[in-house]
Amino acid sequence: MIDQDDQRFSASLFETTTAGPEFPGSVTIRPGSSARGYLTFEVPDGSRVVAVQFSMDSGFSDDVGEWTVRPALRS
Repeated sequence: MIDQDDQRFSASLFETTTAGPEFPGSVTIRPGSSARGYLTFEVPDGSRVVAVQFSMDSGFSDDVGEWTVRPALRS
């Protein structure tokens, strides 16, 4: 996770989720396949997440995906 001040937060190793199955710590995904799961992050109050970044091979790969997080629409 990346916040508005470019601070980066790693997935928590100790927190669990009740949202659904946790994403495994290690997974092999074949080309054309997919995997699902949840990761838990601890982000301080006052931080606004603006992006999610995911790197392969425990962060040792040059391949990184990044997604922009848009603020929720308020009704």
